Amino acid sequence: MTDHDPKLDSVIRQALDRTVDQLDGETRSKLAQARVKALASLNRPKTVAWFSAPVPVLASVLVIFMGLSLWNSQPEPAIDIAADTDLEFLAASEPLDLYDDLEFFMWLSEQDIGSS
Repeated sequence: MTDHDPKLDSVIRQALDRTVDQLDGETRSKLAQARVKALASLNRPKTVAWFSAPVPVLASVLVIFMGLSLWNSQPEPAIDIAADTDLEFLAASEPLDLYDDLEFFMWLSEQDIGSS
């Protein structure tokens, strides 16, 4: 993990040992039990449960999942043929008055006037 100075470790250990020697038996017993418990927890395998993550992380994952599932399930939009026809009328170079009589011009194009 990190580098330690062995001399500094020795000085700290001696100071702590002297302090422990001045404690009563009951306190030393509690410290020994706490030490055993702490060392036992170090030997236990660490498992990370999915539910141990913070709530905001889980909420973010849920929102992303729901967004992707809704985005993928959207149906393709239907093409509106009438809108395409209207767009052609607006884009044409003829004046708009021509379209007022559109039915007449359609009827006229169906008649075979020129061939008789």
